[in-house]
Amino acid sequence: KWIKIVLAEYQGLIIEVFAIDTWYSVPSKDKTGKDKTRWGFNGSVAGDSIRNVYINKSITKKRGCANPIRYKI
Repeated sequence: KWIKIVLAEYQGLIIEVFAIDTWYSVPSKDKTGKDKTRWGFNGSVAGDSIRNVYINKSITKKRGCANPIRYKI
């Protein structure tokens, strides 16, 4: 089961909402040179009925929470 909606956040504020069509893997390496997989997506700006629910809302994160993935709002 893949994530269908992605929220773009800047300084704690949701600045855009995307509807995802497809996900793809991106080979990468970590700081030590070990292989890892990152993920990208193809999609478009979500429709107004979804976008208006989230756009310009605040996301609070705990200090030190650098992980860009969150599943609850």
